[in-house]
Amino acid sequence: MTCSTRATSRLVGSIARIACASALVVAFCGCSDDGEEATGDIELRPFAYVVNECSETSSGWSGHRGLRIRNGEGEEIVVNEFVLHDLGPQGALCRVYGMGRQGGAALAAGGIQRLGVSPDASTVVFETTDDYSIFSTGTMAPEEEGIFQLNADGSGLRRIGDASRNPAFRLVLPDPNAALGVTISHSSEFRFSPNGKRIAYTDRGIGIGGVDAIQIFTIDLSTGERRQVTRLPPITRQEGTDVHEVLVTGFLTDDLLTFVTDEVNQAPRAHIVRVDGDGEVVDVSLPAALPGAAVAPEFKITRRRAVVPLQLSGQISELFAVTFDRESGSATAQLTDVLQLTHFGRPDTGGGTEYSNRGKVFVTRDGTRAVFSASPEPLETNPLRNCQLYSIDTLGGELRQLTTFVPASPLPQDYVCGLGPPPSCSLLLIAQDLPSDSVFFEGNCDPQGGGLLTTEGYFVMRADGSGIRQIIDTRGAVTDASGRLSVELAGPFAYPESFD
Repeated sequence: MTCSTRATSRLVGSIARIACASALVVAFCGCSDDGEEATGDIELRPFAYVVNECSETSSGWSGHRGLRIRNGEGEEIVVNEFVLHDLGPQGALCRVYGMGRQGGAALAAGGIQRLGVSPDASTVVFETTDDYSIFSTGTMAPEEEGIFQLNADGSGLRRIGDASRNPAFRLVLPDPNAALGVTISHSSEFRFSPNGKRIAYTDRGIGIGGVDAIQIFTIDLSTGERRQVTRLPPITRQEGTDVHEVLVTGFLTDDLLTFVTDEVNQAPRAHIVRVDGDGEVVDVSLPAALPGAAVAPEFKITRRRAVVPLQLSGQISELFAVTFDRESGSATAQLTDVLQLTHFGRPDTGGGTEYSNRGKVFVTRDGTRAVFSASPEPLETNPLRNCQLYSIDTLGGELRQLTTFVPASPLPQDYVCGLGPPPSCSLLLIAQDLPSDSVFFEGNCDPQGGGLLTTEGYFVMRADGSGIRQIIDTRGAVTDASGRLSVELAGPFAYPESFD
């Protein structure tokens, strides 16, 4: 793709602070599972997100991406900005971006890529590069690209490493099977260790046989030491898909992390590796009682007794409660004491099998319930089979529907949870806050059943379904009287990662 482009990026030296406008926080009346009215807002900790804007005229369009840190309910800090000037005609990509209502798709434009907030909410880490921009590369100065660290109050900004050579997104353009002709998935999270001292991410490095391949790296945030922790062989991705060959799913402990590999003509596989860099990879062995089962892309273990989505035959995804067991010195880690929690027969339960639609599964602070997304109709409360949030007892039973999103019109038979264009109500479960026992999700429907919103919003909700409120609100796609189109969407988003 060629175009006439000028791009600029800047790390805001005297970091700008703006008041958190009341329009950005929209409260909804919520009720808990037992019908009692929720009292008091969920207290937010500092979090980070990117605001993406583009505008389009008959002669072309321009774009802007800005990283913001919000101090809980307080002020916002603008940290980094990336601007694309005077882009020529681009096949109405700005309009397609607005129609898709998937803010994170803007990673493909360049600028801010990976993003993370430490477990104690004191540190933000972000990555900037235009090396994989679909519009213009090589326009950012070397000192503007890289991985940066700063305090959540905006102070202490410093560069801690080079930008990854593995793009944070996978783009299929054009995609004749996608509603808008484009499919994108992104792995834009820096994974923090429980003690907050390290981050993990993917980059390219030397693997088995001296061949360059996607590997997992860590950075020690106190010393800046960068370490390659895997020596993986090259993994081939099926062309024309949004599959991520290697996906870091999180730290198990300060010294162990989990990741998933996905190679063409093979089922995804889960692994564990030590962060000391010895390169020993331990495979996660699935139960023999589930022949043909495979891990879902967002497979993650955070406690010995966990709830995970597993892919079954026929691209069906179901939730299972499992015990994670690894004996010292063993070459494999076992998932034992398996209990199937759902029997929906759908491909999207608990995040599903597709990278572009993947969400997460969260277990409540007391370990008794799992919160997840799905699109079934087991309770006769979701007749259109739209994506909803549910919770279920980790011992099985007591399924509860937590949301009542209503799409604009009946959905196609092949509809699955995720982020997509109308008429679907898109929904993605993205983060958890254990101290308040709450979850965060992004979507574009009114939680009170009022139909489609004009944009994609970010919401917080208690794990029992009460206290839903919108915490990030953007204007979406708007056309003014002169015919000028402008779009504003948010994404990616990062909240302090929770550990037991």
